[in-house]
Amino acid sequence: MSVSLRSGAVCLFIVCGFAVTASSGQVDACDGPIFAGSFFPTGATPFAVASGDLDGDGLADLVTPNSTTDDISIVFNNGDGTFSAAVKYPVGDRPFAAAIADINADSFADIVVANNLANTISVLLSNGDGTFAAAVDYAAGLRPWAIQLADLDGDLDLDAVIANNVGDSVSIMLNNGNGTFAAAVNYAAADAPWSVAVADLDHDLDNDVVVACRGGQSACVLLNNGDGTLAPAVNYDPGDQPVFVAIGDLNADSHPDLALAAPNSNTIRLLPGVGDGTFGAPTSLAAGDWPRSIALQDFDGDLDLDMGVANWLGSNASVFLNDGAGNFDPEMPLQTGAGTISIAAVDIDMDADLDLVACEYTSGGISTLTNRGGGQFWAVSTYDLATNPDAVVLADFDQDGNLDAAVANLASNTVSVLFGDGAGSFAPAVDFPAGAGPSNLAAFDLNADNFPDLVVTDYLDGLTVLINNQDQTFAAGVSYAVDDAPSSVAVGPLDADAFPDLVVTNYLADNLSILTNNGDGTFAPATNIPAGDGPQDVKLSDIDGDGDLDVLVANIIDDSISLFRNNGDGTFAARVDYPAGDGPNSIFLVDVDADHDPDAMVASQLDGTVRMLRNNGVSGFGAPVDFNVGPSPYDIQLADIDRDADEDVVVALLDSDAVAVLLNDGLGSFSAPRMHRAGDAPISLALGDLDASERADIVVVNIDSGDMNVIPNVCDAPIVCRPDLNGDGTLDFFDIQEFLAIFDAGDPAADFDGNGSLNFFDVLRFLSAYSNGCP
Repeated sequence: MSVSLRSGAVCLFIVCGFAVTASSGQVDACDGPIFAGSFFPTGATPFAVASGDLDGDGLADLVTPNSTTDDISIVFNNGDGTFSAAVKYPVGDRPFAAAIADINADSFADIVVANNLANTISVLLSNGDGTFAAAVDYAAGLRPWAIQLADLDGDLDLDAVIANNVGDSVSIMLNNGNGTFAAAVNYAAADAPWSVAVADLDHDLDNDVVVACRGGQSACVLLNNGDGTLAPAVNYDPGDQPVFVAIGDLNADSHPDLALAAPNSNTIRLLPGVGDGTFGAPTSLAAGDWPRSIALQDFDGDLDLDMGVANWLGSNASVFLNDGAGNFDPEMPLQTGAGTISIAAVDIDMDADLDLVACEYTSGGISTLTNRGGGQFWAVSTYDLATNPDAVVLADFDQDGNLDAAVANLASNTVSVLFGDGAGSFAPAVDFPAGAGPSNLAAFDLNADNFPDLVVTDYLDGLTVLINNQDQTFAAGVSYAVDDAPSSVAVGPLDADAFPDLVVTNYLADNLSILTNNGDGTFAPATNIPAGDGPQDVKLSDIDGDGDLDVLVANIIDDSISLFRNNGDGTFAARVDYPAGDGPNSIFLVDVDADHDPDAMVASQLDGTVRMLRNNGVSGFGAPVDFNVGPSPYDIQLADIDRDADEDVVVALLDSDAVAVLLNDGLGSFSAPRMHRAGDAPISLALGDLDASERADIVVVNIDSGDMNVIPNVCDAPIVCRPDLNGDGTLDFFDIQEFLAIFDAGDPAADFDGNGSLNFFDVLRFLSAYSNGCP
């Protein structure tokens, strides 16, 4: 966007001395999720997920039974692909399953829970406003494991159907019509029922029952006699020990078919319905590792039933698209989290495409998988790396216009380079030798050939520089001596010659090594200067606005950050220390409050916070402000991820197998964290546009799982240029006139600081945005 009139020409119109109330505040730029793989905590060891509109707003909410805390969690749908914080209600001992439906004919959805150790079901009736009455318990069979609600006796109210794992039975509890239930009637099934499903299998207009019996290696079919009683079970052998059953017409013959999860063989067994309540011979569909749950729905809009599967040991989900004749495409794996135990199909973002929600037993929450349309899902992708990847950077190493990734592999003494295709994907990793224990790295053109080179800190023996050969390879590493345990490196011109120099933190030596560029990509011997205790991370920026790069260091042992102001010649004034959180591990420097000064954002590993230190515009930083992000924040990056023209926070949470995203409100204050799924122990991340969408995607490396995740940005917001108020693509005097007009009219579009009030600070913020220009 061009700018034909800069801020110096508009200083005459400063307005002050009055305030006008704006009718509304700042609007979130994204209408839906920002990144794929959103994660929402629910409770400890959730065993299943059920969906339904619990508060009458037309949106599907979620319920998880939390098996070790004897409660359920409700997360309410916000309508944009996100969910509220969990609200909990106590139920019976060891809840394993939940079902949602209106059981008392008051038009509000109620909740019924199967309690495994209590041998009961808990009924929670809706109060009509999204809250629920205290649970009322009813005796079931021995060790109830799964539950469905359906009308079995034809009286138009919903009865309870319960699979009893130890009782080897199905309990039928008929609804009295008011949300209370008659005593359970038990029907024999095969050994160890794990799952139950209900449908009219024989076209006689009443609902029949199918039970997946793991111990009995069978699908038990119990046909309805028409009055809510069931005929004796007829057992079908699917060829494995099924743990879950779903019913639907898979081959468009109008007869219900069975889909059974068979984890011993990692398959889905399909039994075609004949139409009279009997079934044909099973066929197999290869699935993921230990398929545990199935959802049958139309994901691609072609009016046939597709399949979503939760894979327990694979910690992922699978999607199988149906060709309409009951033949399924090969598995489409989608990353979720540890212990993916249950899955449901829900339109979470109200776009008319069914999405998937995956319940994660080990992680304690719900992952969402958003349907892009046509049965294609936004999902996290994974790339294998060498042993213990410890750091990642993005740069265009082959100058093809696409971002590539470079990863330092701590235990394999290599750097992996993955070349990007410009569409959000990477080629397999190519490894290049480094020194002993590569712990951190930076990409920068060191020799003025316009190709980024690599600088690698080798924790056990120094520093390695790999010069780019300009052909997707790197020259053999050149080693440079630094001090003990180099932990991070930053690159930039520190003196007056404009050649990029190096600053290295030496963790065990408590100092910095400065290596001056000779002008050809080689470096003079290191000069060491004292730092704080345990220098862990280093960044460069012009902190004091004097035109040269200063140095900021995070000291993880003494809980401080140290500022080294550049004297202009590559030497530094005495350091100034600022208190950080507990265990500051990573820092990032960027202007978060639109005042043109770089502020410091510090991730503190031991107290779960990000600390913001605002630049005072003179020589350092002001008072700190802390934001809670989650356990073990290990690396921090900032970028405008929601396209609203301010810098947002992304943090790798080492102990949570997730990244946290905190949105900037434009004033340098941040939202509560949004969680997104990563691999095992995410330790480093980088942000960049991988697919030419003008959106910043996340690349994160996971030290324990030895891989790299790409988390695509799915924000649907247009790029915001707020000062272009007349929308003509040019910043000029007409935008100034428009600002004055809307300011005078009390229009919320003039509320540039987003605080709900129009005053002098909005004028300053408008001028700042105008001066900065737009993309």
